[in-house]
Amino acid sequence: MLVPTLKSLLLGKKYIAQEIFSEGDTDLTATAEVTKKHSELSIEEIGIFHEPFEHLKDISRGQAICIAINTKQVIIKEVETADPSDSKLMHLAFPNTELDSFYYEIWRLGSKSVIAIARKEYVSKIIEPYEKAKRHIVSVNLGVCSIAQLGSLISSGEISTSRQEISLNSNKIVSQKIRTATSKRHTVNGIDIGDNFILGFSSVLGLLVENSSRGSITALRAELTDRYYQESFFSGFVKLALCFLLAVFLANFLLFSNYFEKDRLASEKIQLSDSSLKQTQELNKRISVKEKIAKDVLSSSSSKMAEAINSIVSNMPASILLSEMNLQPLENKPKADELIGFKNGIIQISGMTVNNDSVTSWIERIERLKITEKVIISGYGKNEEGETIFSLEIKLDSNEAE
Repeated sequence: MLVPTLKSLLLGKKYIAQEIFSEGDTDLTATAEVTKKHSELSIEEIGIFHEPFEHLKDISRGQAICIAINTKQVIIKEVETADPSDSKLMHLAFPNTELDSFYYEIWRLGSKSVIAIARKEYVSKIIEPYEKAKRHIVSVNLGVCSIAQLGSLISSGEISTSRQEISLNSNKIVSQKIRTATSKRHTVNGIDIGDNFILGFSSVLGLLVENSSRGSITALRAELTDRYYQESFFSGFVKLALCFLLAVFLANFLLFSNYFEKDRLASEKIQLSDSSLKQTQELNKRISVKEKIAKDVLSSSSSKMAEAINSIVSNMPASILLSEMNLQPLENKPKADELIGFKNGIIQISGMTVNNDSVTSWIERIERLKITEKVIISGYGKNEEGETIFSLEIKLDSNEAE
């Protein structure tokens, strides 16, 4: 059995209250929405629908629906006893009737009883379109028996429905009436309700506080409510499970995103380390090349020139790569029948660098050497690869170079 809190949770806060009644040869449906808020009920009268089941389109699939069937197909009788035995009361009111083919509802009132009866086939025919439309009937009342819920809430003892007048204090409790265009209003525990909606409201009240009426209709109500609870619970469970799975997937996504981000950063660090290693190896190669150039120059020059070259190269920053070095270059391109002239005490150097400041620093060092008279920058700029290229002409001090 469902605990009250779970039952309230599954039923929700809004309910559809309906009375299906006859007017002439036509069956009408009076539909209202009952809202529960802070243990108080309020009602919004939606309207009366003439077309069969036209009202279904205005009902949300998840809402609980309570109906009171009050058509010509429902027979109402009164008996002058409130015997606790349903079978005795049914025998008095409908003798020789095969009760297995009928739903009946009994409203015991003092020393009297009001009994409403309808064929099961007819009741099933009313419920069927709701089920096809995926709408949920959770409670069914017959005739005026849902009024049993109102009892002490009607101080005057006089109640009007869509097609009956009910007098709780007279010998004849239920009297038929002709429906008029003017709706009679009732005040039930401070709630203003029209007579066309009083039975539907009473049916909702019976769902919330447990129906006071009895009879075989209670078995149908139990079946309908249990089915609604199961479907609502399953639907809620599925939604909860989906939310849980979504939360798990989201958490996994965030965790894996964090993991992949850390992995990416680690990969970038490894790539940077590899790049630094390659740069170091490249610098070592450049140094080796520079050393080879220096050695070659030293081996092909006089000891003084070699000393000058050694001093110049030893002060060269590692970021500079030499591409050419000319010792005592030609003064100009020789022509036929002309003597070849050399620029004595001159060293021409060309190279490239990735650090402009290192070139400036190197020139300053060269200028401070004892063997240096002056340094001329004969070329400076960028090549197609964007590297800085330069050309220097170093004039050695004649006194030191000799």
